[in-house]
Amino acid sequence: MAAPPDPVSPGSAAQTWKLLTVARIKPLQEGATASVIKADDSSVVVHRDPTEVADDDEEDAPGGTAAFALDKVCGPEAPQEEVYGLLKPVVTGATKGRNGCVFAYGQTGSGKTHTVVGGDSFRERGLVPRAISQIFRYASKRQPAKVSVSATFAQVYDDVLYDLLDPRNSGENVDDWVKARVLEDNGSLKFDGLAEYEAASEADALRLLWLGSERRKTGRTKANDLSSRSHAVFTLYVFDEEARTRAKLHLVDLAGSERFSYRTKDVASFESRNINLSLHHLEHVVRTLCETSPALSPRKHVPYRNSVLTSMLRDSLGGNCRTALVATLAADAEHARESAATLRFARRCGAVKAVAVQRNLDLDPGEQLVARLREENRTLRAALREADGALTKAADDADRALRRAAAAEAKARDLQQALDGPRGHRAASTSDSDAPPPRASAPSPSQPPPNPRDLLSRGAVVLKHGRTGLQSVQPRFAWVSAERVLRWRRLGDGGDGDGDASGSARLADYADVEAGGDVRRSRRSSMGGALDSCALTLIPAGEDRPLTLQFDAGSAAASTALRDDWLAALRAAVAAAQADDAASGTAPVPRSDSFLLGSYV
Repeated sequence: MAAPPDPVSPGSAAQTWKLLTVARIKPLQEGATASVIKADDSSVVVHRDPTEVADDDEEDAPGGTAAFALDKVCGPEAPQEEVYGLLKPVVTGATKGRNGCVFAYGQTGSGKTHTVVGGDSFRERGLVPRAISQIFRYASKRQPAKVSVSATFAQVYDDVLYDLLDPRNSGENVDDWVKARVLEDNGSLKFDGLAEYEAASEADALRLLWLGSERRKTGRTKANDLSSRSHAVFTLYVFDEEARTRAKLHLVDLAGSERFSYRTKDVASFESRNINLSLHHLEHVVRTLCETSPALSPRKHVPYRNSVLTSMLRDSLGGNCRTALVATLAADAEHARESAATLRFARRCGAVKAVAVQRNLDLDPGEQLVARLREENRTLRAALREADGALTKAADDADRALRRAAAAEAKARDLQQALDGPRGHRAASTSDSDAPPPRASAPSPSQPPPNPRDLLSRGAVVLKHGRTGLQSVQPRFAWVSAERVLRWRRLGDGGDGDGDASGSARLADYADVEAGGDVRRSRRSSMGGALDSCALTLIPAGEDRPLTLQFDAGSAAASTALRDDWLAALRAAVAAAQADDAASGTAPVPRSDSFLLGSYV
């Protein structure tokens, strides 16, 4: 029989689900010593014999005490209703079109079947009867819309799949039963030989449960007189015609794990070996899913095909499914080792990464395509909104950082000027070339020419002549001499004084000094990588080439501040030079409008 298709529609409000881990401690037998203790609502402590731990290769703490953190812990006094309340969201999801799976894991005699199926009284009903009741209560509220429910009941014994509801599988000898198979068709699972039975009412579904439970393979063990010797998978299929949703709910009672020291060399030992092997494959799948994480190197292959059990649960482990684990624990000291192993498995299950569980819509291919495209559109819009928010935040952070840097630079500059002021006046008495530049915007002809040499320590200067190309990208020192001549020399040039300059320009030959454009990124910088740069241009009064100075100070704010200081200093120097020429009778050369502001590449 083919499993009902799961036409997962991305247009159906995906919800993130983390595998839920619940521990349930079985009441302590009379006269036994407790070794498993509920520490709080989400942790369990196991006390073991230190000598036994020393021979164990597991990761228990020294002294035999180990603590395990899970999502929820139910103590020995917890009733069935409380346990079901923790697992109820998985069943509720199935009524809304989301797949679900609950499986009970633990050693033989720890209370798995009691948790899943229940006891003799109505109050002791287990997970499956309560789930059936909840689903049919939901179906009754959907009238007159039709909600159909069907069920399968499978047994995995000796890694072979059997249909517990098949009338031919009622004999005592399992070898005579009809075997079923798990098949794959284009990535979807099919069960050949596993029939699906319609349940028109809650009573019909319960009859299917009791019929299959009676046929399930059991046996006597040291820990339990009536121990389940096979894995049982009871599956409910819920189809809501009005909502057009379809979901399946796996309720799994795993066979109990145990040590071989409990067994003799007989059929029971053979069964125990096969049970432990299938549980080993289940744990291998869980370990692989834990390693499949974006933070680590993902393993592309998950070994679902290693056993029939993991093949059946393929879409429940790491797939489009709400999954929960109930770890059942025997509290007495005799079973402390198995309890610790069960808790380790539960802890690994809790480490499986969360998945997005979507509703399964029963749509035709065209409707599925429309729903998928709508969901992709919603997803892209959400991603764009998130990216836009991130970019806006980054831009705001960068703007605040620039403002803080500019404020800090201005404060440092003012402090430096306050500290250097007296030294500058003393230096002016001994050397005109070292005099600090005046900051006045309109200096008188009698003022000493400004000297921006003290600005050089704040950034590199690159000079450019004319309208085409950089003459050199090598940083230079530049200053205004006592003769009101802008001089420069390359970094690394030897010698001292103006005589070693690499170039010069008479400031009287320039009509004005203007800013050279917005801040932009340099293509190259001999000071180490591209920097945020800005420039200023000296506009010639005649037909000479304009002179552009480019400033790299490490950031846009610092470069702009450095450029503005040079701009004020050079304007004052040009004005002073022109005033000197006018006072000496030298006629100024008319400014040519054919020269534009220089720009740098």
